[in-house]
Amino acid sequence: MSANAHESSGIGGAAAPHHSHKKLYIITGVILALATVVELFIPFIEELGNSRGPILVVLAVAKLAGVIGIFMHLKDDRTVFRLVFLAPLVMAVLAILVLGLLGMPHFAAYGGGYVKLAPAKSLAERGFASEHGSAAAPAAPAAVQPFLTEAQLDEALAAAAGDLSAGKAVFTANCAACHGQKAEGMVALGPNMTDDCYVHGGKMTDIMGVILNGVPGKAMVGWRPTLKDDQIRDVVLYLRSLRGSNIAGGQPCQGEKM
Repeated sequence: MSANAHESSGIGGAAAPHHSHKKLYIITGVILALATVVELFIPFIEELGNSRGPILVVLAVAKLAGVIGIFMHLKDDRTVFRLVFLAPLVMAVLAILVLGLLGMPHFAAYGGGYVKLAPAKSLAERGFASEHGSAAAPAAPAAVQPFLTEAQLDEALAAAAGDLSAGKAVFTANCAACHGQKAEGMVALGPNMTDDCYVHGGKMTDIMGVILNGVPGKAMVGWRPTLKDDQIRDVVLYLRSLRGSNIAGGQPCQGEKM
Protein backbone atom coordinates (compact mmCIF):
# COMPACT_ATOMS: atom_id res chain seq x y z
CA MET A 1 0.00 0.00 0.00
CA SER A 2 1.42 3.42 -0.92
CA ALA A 3 2.20 6.18 1.53
CA ASN A 4 -0.60 8.28 0.09
CA ALA A 5 -3.07 5.51 0.71
CA HIS A 6 -1.99 5.31 4.34
CA GLU A 7 -2.38 9.07 4.76
CA SER A 8 -5.92 9.04 3.47
CA SER A 9 -7.01 6.09 5.53
CA GLY A 10 -8.43 6.00 9.04
CA ILE A 11 -8.19 3.14 11.52
CA GLY A 12 -8.30 -0.22 9.76
CA GLY A 13 -7.83 1.41 6.38
CA ALA A 14 -11.24 3.12 6.36
CA ALA A 15 -11.44 6.63 4.94
CA ALA A 16 -11.56 9.40 7.52
CA PRO A 17 -15.07 10.90 7.77
CA HIS A 18 -15.61 14.32 6.21
CA HIS A 19 -17.00 17.00 8.52
CA SER A 20 -19.34 19.35 6.67
CA HIS A 21 -19.17 23.05 7.57
CA LYS A 22 -22.34 23.87 5.63
CA LYS A 23 -24.42 24.63 8.71
CA LEU A 24 -21.71 26.89 10.18
CA TYR A 25 -21.38 28.75 6.88
CA ILE A 26 -25.14 29.34 6.66
CA ILE A 27 -25.34 30.65 10.24
CA THR A 28 -22.33 32.91 9.72
CA GLY A 29 -23.76 34.22 6.45
CA VAL A 30 -27.08 35.08 8.08
CA ILE A 31 -25.32 36.90 10.93
CA LEU A 32 -23.19 38.89 8.46
CA ALA A 33 -26.28 39.81 6.44
CA LEU A 34 -28.09 41.01 9.56
CA ALA A 35 -25.04 43.04 10.62
CA THR A 36 -25.00 44.69 7.18
CA VAL A 37 -28.68 45.62 7.48
CA VAL A 38 -28.01 47.14 10.91
CA GLU A 39 -25.09 49.14 9.45
CA LEU A 40 -27.39 50.59 6.79
CA PHE A 41 -29.88 51.86 9.38
CA ILE A 42 -27.47 53.13 12.06
CA PRO A 43 -26.63 56.47 10.32
CA PHE A 44 -30.35 57.32 10.37
CA ILE A 45 -30.95 56.53 14.06
CA GLU A 46 -30.49 60.00 15.52
CA GLU A 47 -31.14 58.77 19.06
CA LEU A 48 -27.73 57.08 19.02
CA GLY A 49 -26.08 60.49 18.64
CA ASN A 50 -22.29 60.37 18.71
CA SER A 51 -22.29 56.62 19.39
CA ARG A 52 -22.95 55.86 15.73
CA GLY A 53 -19.28 56.09 14.71
CA PRO A 54 -17.91 53.63 17.29
CA ILE A 55 -20.81 51.22 16.68
CA LEU A 56 -20.08 51.13 12.94
CA VAL A 57 -16.40 50.47 13.61
CA VAL A 58 -17.24 47.56 15.94
CA LEU A 59 -19.64 46.03 13.41
CA ALA A 60 -17.10 46.34 10.59
CA VAL A 61 -14.43 44.57 12.66
CA ALA A 62 -16.88 41.84 13.70
CA LYS A 63 -17.87 41.19 10.07
CA LEU A 64 -14.25 41.05 8.99
CA ALA A 65 -13.47 38.59 11.77
CA GLY A 66 -16.37 36.40 10.65
CA VAL A 67 -15.28 36.33 7.02
CA ILE A 68 -11.60 35.71 7.74
CA GLY A 69 -12.12 33.39 10.68
CA ILE A 70 -14.91 31.17 9.31
CA PHE A 71 -14.94 31.34 5.52
CA MET A 72 -11.16 31.60 5.15
CA HIS A 73 -10.51 29.13 8.00
CA LEU A 74 -8.22 31.39 10.00
CA LYS A 75 -9.66 29.93 13.21
CA ASP A 76 -8.26 26.52 12.22
CA ASP A 77 -4.80 27.82 11.34
CA ARG A 78 -1.76 27.75 13.54
CA THR A 79 -1.42 30.43 16.23
CA VAL A 80 1.40 32.20 14.40
CA PHE A 81 -0.83 32.85 11.38
CA ARG A 82 -3.63 34.19 13.58
CA LEU A 83 -1.17 36.57 15.23
CA VAL A 84 0.15 37.75 11.86
CA PHE A 85 -3.40 38.73 10.90
CA LEU A 86 -4.69 40.00 14.23
CA ALA A 87 -1.75 42.28 15.10
CA PRO A 88 -2.20 44.61 12.08
CA LEU A 89 -5.99 44.46 12.51
CA VAL A 90 -5.76 45.66 16.12
CA MET A 91 -3.38 48.47 15.09
CA ALA A 92 -5.72 49.51 12.25
CA VAL A 93 -8.75 49.62 14.56
CA LEU A 94 -6.83 51.68 17.13
CA ALA A 95 -5.73 54.09 14.39
CA ILE A 96 -9.34 54.50 13.22
CA LEU A 97 -10.54 55.17 16.76
CA VAL A 98 -7.75 57.68 17.46
CA LEU A 99 -8.45 59.56 14.22
CA GLY A 100 -12.13 59.48 15.08
CA LEU A 101 -11.47 60.95 18.52
CA LEU A 102 -9.48 63.76 16.95
CA GLY A 103 -11.63 64.83 14.08
CA MET A 104 -14.72 62.89 13.10
CA PRO A 105 -18.01 64.55 14.12
CA HIS A 106 -19.57 61.30 15.34
CA PHE A 107 -16.73 60.86 17.82
CA ALA A 108 -16.99 64.39 19.22
CA ALA A 109 -18.39 63.32 22.58
CA TYR A 110 -15.45 60.96 23.08
CA GLY A 111 -12.68 63.52 22.75
CA GLY A 112 -13.27 65.71 19.72
CA GLY A 113 -12.43 68.78 21.77
CA TYR A 114 -8.86 67.74 22.38
CA VAL A 115 -7.78 68.26 18.79
CA LYS A 116 -8.76 71.90 19.18
CA LEU A 117 -6.24 72.47 21.97
CA ALA A 118 -3.68 73.34 19.30
CA PRO A 119 -3.72 77.12 18.77
CA ALA A 120 -5.36 78.30 15.57
CA LYS A 121 -2.69 79.34 13.05
CA SER A 122 -2.98 81.82 10.25
CA LEU A 123 -2.26 80.83 6.66
CA ALA A 124 1.05 82.70 6.87
CA GLU A 125 2.09 80.67 9.92
CA ARG A 126 1.19 77.48 8.08
CA GLY A 127 3.22 78.50 5.01
CA PHE A 128 0.31 79.12 2.62
CA ALA A 129 0.07 82.29 0.61
CA SER A 130 -2.37 83.78 -1.84
CA GLU A 131 -1.64 84.27 -5.55
CA HIS A 132 -0.42 87.78 -4.70
CA GLY A 133 2.18 86.42 -2.32
CA SER A 134 0.51 87.38 0.92
CA ALA A 135 -1.42 85.16 3.25
CA ALA A 136 -5.13 85.16 2.53
CA ALA A 137 -7.44 84.57 5.45
CA PRO A 138 -10.34 82.24 4.71
CA ALA A 139 -13.72 83.89 4.36
CA ALA A 140 -15.65 83.75 7.62
CA PRO A 141 -18.97 81.91 7.36
CA ALA A 142 -22.08 83.97 7.86
CA ALA A 143 -23.17 84.01 11.49
CA VAL A 144 -26.25 81.99 12.33
CA GLN A 145 -28.78 84.14 14.14
CA PRO A 146 -30.68 82.85 17.20
CA PHE A 147 -34.06 81.56 16.07
CA LEU A 148 -35.84 82.55 19.30
CA THR A 149 -35.96 85.92 21.03
CA GLU A 150 -35.03 86.51 24.65
CA ALA A 151 -38.73 86.88 25.55
CA GLN A 152 -39.60 83.59 23.85
CA LEU A 153 -36.79 81.82 25.69
CA ASP A 154 -37.95 83.31 28.99
CA GLU A 155 -41.45 81.98 28.30
CA ALA A 156 -40.06 78.54 27.40
CA LEU A 157 -38.00 78.48 30.60
CA ALA A 158 -41.07 79.34 32.67
CA ALA A 159 -43.16 76.74 30.84
CA ALA A 160 -40.57 74.04 31.53
CA ALA A 161 -41.59 74.23 35.21
CA GLY A 162 -38.27 72.78 36.35
CA ASP A 163 -38.27 69.82 33.96
CA LEU A 164 -35.05 70.43 32.08
CA SER A 165 -34.14 66.77 31.62
CA ALA A 166 -34.20 67.04 27.81
CA GLY A 167 -31.64 69.84 27.84
CA LYS A 168 -29.50 68.00 30.36
CA ALA A 169 -29.48 64.93 28.09
CA VAL A 170 -28.33 67.02 25.12
CA PHE A 171 -25.61 68.61 27.25
CA THR A 172 -24.35 65.28 28.58
CA ALA A 173 -24.17 63.75 25.09
CA ASN A 174 -22.57 66.69 23.27
CA CYS A 175 -21.13 69.30 25.64
CA ALA A 176 -19.81 67.45 28.70
CA ALA A 177 -16.61 66.39 26.89
CA CYS A 178 -15.41 70.01 27.08
CA HIS A 179 -17.50 71.55 29.88
CA GLY A 180 -17.49 68.66 32.37
CA GLN A 181 -20.26 66.28 33.34
CA LYS A 182 -21.69 68.84 35.78
CA ALA A 183 -20.90 71.88 33.59
CA GLU A 184 -18.09 72.75 36.02
CA GLY A 185 -15.72 73.57 33.14
CA MET A 186 -12.45 72.01 32.02
CA VAL A 187 -9.00 73.58 31.83
CA ALA A 188 -8.16 74.90 28.32
CA LEU A 189 -11.48 73.61 26.95
CA GLY A 190 -14.88 74.81 28.12
CA PRO A 191 -15.60 77.44 30.79
CA ASN A 192 -17.63 76.86 33.93
CA MET A 193 -21.33 77.17 33.12
CA THR A 194 -22.55 77.21 36.72
CA ASP A 195 -21.15 80.57 37.81
CA ASP A 196 -22.27 84.11 36.93
CA CYS A 197 -19.48 84.80 34.42
CA TYR A 198 -19.82 84.86 30.63
CA VAL A 199 -17.22 85.54 27.95
CA HIS A 200 -19.69 86.17 25.13
CA GLY A 201 -22.72 87.56 26.97
CA GLY A 202 -25.02 85.98 29.49
CA LYS A 203 -28.42 86.44 27.86
CA MET A 204 -30.07 83.29 26.60
CA THR A 205 -29.87 84.58 23.02
CA ASP A 206 -26.13 85.08 23.55
CA ILE A 207 -25.76 81.48 24.73
CA MET A 208 -27.81 80.28 21.76
CA GLY A 209 -25.65 82.29 19.36
CA VAL A 210 -22.45 80.71 20.72
CA ILE A 211 -23.95 77.22 20.43
CA LEU A 212 -25.08 77.90 16.86
CA ASN A 213 -21.93 79.67 15.61
CA GLY A 214 -19.15 78.34 17.83
CA VAL A 215 -16.15 80.51 18.72
CA PRO A 216 -13.43 80.82 16.04
CA GLY A 217 -9.98 79.82 17.31
CA LYS A 218 -11.40 78.14 20.39
CA ALA A 219 -12.51 74.63 21.27
CA MET A 220 -16.16 75.65 20.90
CA VAL A 221 -17.55 74.50 17.55
CA GLY A 222 -20.85 75.48 15.97
CA TRP A 223 -23.53 72.88 16.62
CA ARG A 224 -26.10 74.09 14.07
CA PRO A 225 -25.36 71.27 11.57
CA THR A 226 -25.54 68.64 14.32
CA LEU A 227 -28.37 69.53 16.70
CA LYS A 228 -32.03 70.15 15.94
CA ASP A 229 -33.72 73.42 16.87
CA ASP A 230 -35.56 71.92 19.83
CA GLN A 231 -32.33 70.34 21.12
CA ILE A 232 -30.55 73.70 20.96
CA ARG A 233 -33.47 75.40 22.73
CA ASP A 234 -33.53 72.71 25.43
CA VAL A 235 -29.79 72.91 26.14
CA VAL A 236 -29.95 76.74 26.27
CA LEU A 237 -32.72 76.55 28.88
CA TYR A 238 -30.75 73.97 30.85
CA LEU A 239 -27.58 76.07 30.84
CA ARG A 240 -29.52 79.19 31.85
CA SER A 241 -30.96 77.26 34.82
CA LEU A 242 -27.43 76.50 36.05
CA ARG A 243 -26.45 80.17 36.41
CA GLY A 244 -25.35 80.97 39.93
CA SER A 245 -25.40 77.39 41.20
CA ASN A 246 -21.58 77.58 41.52
CA ILE A 247 -20.92 73.87 41.73
CA ALA A 248 -18.03 72.87 44.02
CA GLY A 249 -14.73 72.39 42.22
CA GLY A 250 -15.77 74.44 39.21
CA GLN A 251 -13.32 76.41 37.10
CA PRO A 252 -12.70 80.05 38.09
CA CYS A 253 -14.69 82.91 36.58
CA GLN A 254 -13.95 83.74 32.95
CA GLY A 255 -15.28 86.85 31.24
CA GLU A 256 -17.76 89.35 32.63
CA LYS A 257 -19.70 88.71 35.81
CA MET A 258 -23.42 89.16 35.24
